[in-house]
Parts: sequence; C-alpha cells; structure tokens
Amino acid sequence: METEVSCPSCGNQFNVEHDGRSGVAACPYCGAAVKFDNPRKERVIPHGAPPRPGTEEIHHLPSHANLPVSHKQVPKVEEPKPRVSIMDMVFWLLLIGAVIGLAWWWFHRSPPPGKQEAPAPATTHAPAQPTPAPPVPVAAKEFVEVTLANPGFEKALEGWRIVQAAGLVRAMTDAARSGKRGLRAADDSEQRNTIVSCAFPFVPGDAYECRFWARIVSGKGATVSLQFINAEGLAIENSVEIPAGAKQWKEFTIKATAPSQAVKAEITIATTGEGTALADFDDFQLFHAR
Repeated sequence: METEVSCPSCGNQFNVEHDGRSGVAACPYCGAAVKFDNPRKERVIPHGAPPRPGTEEIHHLPSHANLPVSHKQVPKVEEPKPRVSIMDMVFWLLLIGAVIGLAWWWFHRSPPPGKQEAPAPATTHAPAQPTPAPPVPVAAKEFVEVTLANPGFEKALEGWRIVQAAGLVRAMTDAARSGKRGLRAADDSEQRNTIVSCAFPFVPGDAYECRFWARIVSGKGATVSLQFINAEGLAIENSVEIPAGAKQWKEFTIKATAPSQAVKAEITIATTGEGTALADFDDFQLFHAR
C-alpha cells in the first residue's frame, strides 16, 4: 500500500510504499530520512482469537515473537463434482464387451491337441428285414341259437313246468315285456317257487349262453339258473340274482360250460324264499358256442 509523506527538510511530498506498518523512508528530492506512521489504526488481537467476518488483515501477537504477524483468511474453494464423460462411458462399454467376447471364446474354443473328439462311427444300415406277417387271429366262436319251447310265455306255461309253487305263478299280460304274455312269479312265504323249462340238447364241454329280461315289481329274492344234471341227479348250475333295484326291464346273461358228465340241461326260474318277491320274466334265448 502507499502513503503520502511530506519531507520536513525540503517540504516536498511523495508517496511511500509499505506493508501497513510505520517506518522510515528516504526523500527522493533531498535524501533526508523521513519517518512515517501507519495511517490506519492497527488493532491488535490476541493469538488464537477468532477473526471478525469481512476482516482483510488481522495482526496477532504470536507467542514466539514480539513483532506482529499479518495473516489473511484463505477463501473456501468448492471442489468440482466429478462428472462421467462420454469418453468414460465408451471406455467402460468397450471393456465390458471385450470381457464378454473373451468369455464366449473361452467356452467355444476348439479342444487342445491330443483331446480331439473322436469322430462318430459311420452308421451302416443293415438290410431291411422282411416284416413278419401278423398272426392270423383265431376266429371267434360262433354262437348259434338253440330253439327253446315257448321262450316268451305266449303259450302260457307250455314248455315249462312248476316244480314247486309257494305263491302265484302265471303267464299274464301285465308281466309281458313283448308280445301278449310274460311270466309272473310271486312268493309270499318261506318256501320257494321253482319253474323249470323243458330240457334242451347240448354238447358236453361246449359253452352256452342264456339271455333273458326280468324286473322286480316288489320285494326281493329271485334268481335264474342255467343248470346241467349228471346221471345221479345232481345239478351243476350257474345262476344270476335279479337285484331288488331292477324296477325296470333289464337284460341279464348267464354263461356256462356243459360238464363232461352232464346228461341233462335246463333253465330254472326260482324265488329264494328269503323275502316276498314279485318278479316278471320274458323273452328267453339260448346260444351254443361252436
């Protein structure tokens, strides 16, 4: 800084550059020593005291010297925020792509020498073998209907005989499924009704099938049997029971093989005597498997 000083010897005025403290300067006109004081009033602040805001120069009295030392506040400089440039982004993208390409090459590289995969053996096609002819299916046995006497009870009980009667046994219109008549058997006692057809011709060892229609009007306990009788009068039979829930007409089937010792064959309709059954029967058929 500069201070205007007046020389007491020659009276000329001149400016003196100084650092803000009092001192002695030589007059440029006459060379006399001129003493000058600091035009600004100095303020002495003890060492360590906080500076006042806006103070440009603060003189402290340091503990290690008797002369004041000038200190200046250091302005705060904000550090610039880091920014990702386009070049940085391009660099990182290229680096990631290079890593991915290197990994792909590593996993798809050719095997090292000495570890070459053996080529697959050439496939030789064997001559086509002739397709064997499918086995000729065994012809199913032909079922031939056997003629029964009065199978639909259109001629009342002709061709049938009552072996045992425990109640009503009659060919009547109300019991017909087809035609004019059907057989109704009613059992209201502990005994049983038994109605047997005329004997029909058969071949021992051959299979037979009896088909008929039946229904339960009320109660339960009615069966139909296809039976074969030996020379001693013993019957070997296959039977089917008419369920109590068969309230509507339903077709039933009995299958049996004629025993070698059988001498007689017939169809039997019976009530079991275990309940009060009222049942209807109609349209019997008999088939012989040849």
